[in-house]
Amino acid sequence: MGSLVPKPQGSQLPTTGSSLEQQQARTRAINQASIDQVDRYIATQQQRERALQQEIQVEQQRRASEEQARQQYKLANQQLYESTYQTLQGMLEGRRHWDLKRAVFLTENAFMNGGLDYTQFSTDIHELTQICRGLAADSARPDLAARFMALHRLMTDTIRVTYNGKLASVHMPPRYDFKDFWGREDYTMQFVNKLLATNGGQCHSMPLLYKLVADELGIKSYLSMAPSHSYIQVKDNRGVLYSYETTRGFFVSDSY
Repeated sequence: MGSLVPKPQGSQLPTTGSSLEQQQARTRAINQASIDQVDRYIATQQQRERALQQEIQVEQQRRASEEQARQQYKLANQQLYESTYQTLQGMLEGRRHWDLKRAVFLTENAFMNGGLDYTQFSTDIHELTQICRGLAADSARPDLAARFMALHRLMTDTIRVTYNGKLASVHMPPRYDFKDFWGREDYTMQFVNKLLATNGGQCHSMPLLYKLVADELGIKSYLSMAPSHSYIQVKDNRGVLYSYETTRGFFVSDSY
């Protein structure tokens, strides 16, 4: 019997040509897939970069447009502030006719960048004055006292206005508005225009409104100041001075 010669360990069968080509093809396919993946990643990054640059450009254009608008707004605002200042200074120095109604409107209008209507402001004041004149005409008191009491009712009472025997309107007394009464969040909360629009005010706007109507009624009144507060002082027929608290609707002593 012939003996079997053992096969050396670790030896491999020779690789055929077809299997080598397949292995190389697989390697090339893997490499190409990797290259394609890298190319797609680069293309995606480039696309994101272009989109980012476009967003940056749009944002820069937006900011430039806003800055231009701000500059134009600032220039127009400065002109309005300057003209308002010159008018008020002229009133204080006697070079212009003193007009508190005009002064109040100009001040508030400057803050509102010219967005208020003086005709409407004057009309609102005039309508309140006419209510007082109607109340005074119905009173048996002397003329000045009647107007004085009519203005007091305007600030404290509900008034039903009739025309030809029919109810035309109802005027409610102004109320104290406790919301942001210092005007720290919204300075317009202290404006007379705001009081006329909402019927709510505080110790800045309410005394001013009282005096504006009093001036048109021919009632001598004074806008008086106290620490963090303002109120009204008025004279009667004898020249006696009384302090009137517009936020409460009653007369107070000097010690109050």
